[in-house]
Amino acid sequence: MKLTFEKIVGQKKVKRLLEHILENNRLAHAYLFHGSPGTGKLAMASVFAQAILCENTKEKPCGTCKSCLLFSSGNHPNYHLVFPHPKAAKDTEIQGVLQTIKMNPYQLKLPWNNPQISIDSIREVRRNLGLKTFGHKSRVIVIIDAHKMTTEATNAVLKVLEEPPQETYFFLLSSDQDNLLPTIISRCQLIPFHDLTDDEILNGLMSSQHQSEAELRLVARMARGSMRRALHLLETGTGEIKEIGVELLRTAFKRYYEIAAYAVEIAANNERTQLKEILESLILWLRDAFLLENFPTEQADASLTNSDDQEKLQKFVSSFPNYEYRNAIKEIETGIRMLEKYVQPAVVLIILMRNLRKYAVRL
Repeated sequence: MKLTFEKIVGQKKVKRLLEHILENNRLAHAYLFHGSPGTGKLAMASVFAQAILCENTKEKPCGTCKSCLLFSSGNHPNYHLVFPHPKAAKDTEIQGVLQTIKMNPYQLKLPWNNPQISIDSIREVRRNLGLKTFGHKSRVIVIIDAHKMTTEATNAVLKVLEEPPQETYFFLLSSDQDNLLPTIISRCQLIPFHDLTDDEILNGLMSSQHQSEAELRLVARMARGSMRRALHLLETGTGEIKEIGVELLRTAFKRYYEIAAYAVEIAANNERTQLKEILESLILWLRDAFLLENFPTEQADASLTNSDDQEKLQKFVSSFPNYEYRNAIKEIETGIRMLEKYVQPAVVLIILMRNLRKYAVRL
């Protein structure tokens, strides 16, 4: 029996493990897929769920049997998705989330702020468990962001996991395992998902996107192991992000009032997530400048992330010989951590720019 994983990026160990489980008919009643956001937990759970429900005996999921066709249409009665949403969520919003999952689970983004999984969602799952199954006995329930279950919802899930119905399989997905009850974790088989490599993300993007390899390589490096983040960067564009980062560096060598004004401006126009992306792009830009200064041209050119920005990079290298790149990059990483701790963004940027200035031998 062969499992088909062509739409899943990376995660070779997980693929081999799940294939072995299905081949040997050693399905556990509950699995916990845990790892960073955007590493493929939902995409993998979707494929594995379809494979469990598939009627083919050689290749799963086959995509052509009645069960697979129902699954692909989003109407399989034995497949249930649970995800955080407010009680007042509109049906159009919920259907929009389901449609996104069907089209590309890597692009899932919930349209609500800090939603939770309520007891009502779990009660609905328990009601469905009491209904007749379609075709054969197997059912699959996928709980997205399981760490966002309320206390009542957690206790209700725990009761089901303690006495699971026959041939019912639960997939709990979490990027915050520490916020799950130990009793929940102990009743699941743990499946760790590792951050994706730059090459895995690049290969995944090149198979489905039409941008230049240079742009996709930049996106892959900025994605920090997350395919979801890579797709978001493609949607929002990396060019503007990079230009703001380079302008931030350029402004660092101007007078203080200009530094302060620019910091206030970009802090006002960008969310914290966007500011982190700007700083991460600047790290890659400075890394490229370091390569140009310290390695032969041919060797440096082959490793550049911002190969289309070579003229600006070379100009910076010429203007600031022996710039302390390693210390500058450490300063930017500190700035990113400060943004994560909710320090005022404008203050973070002002301090960062003044520190970037001091690592130049010549101003």
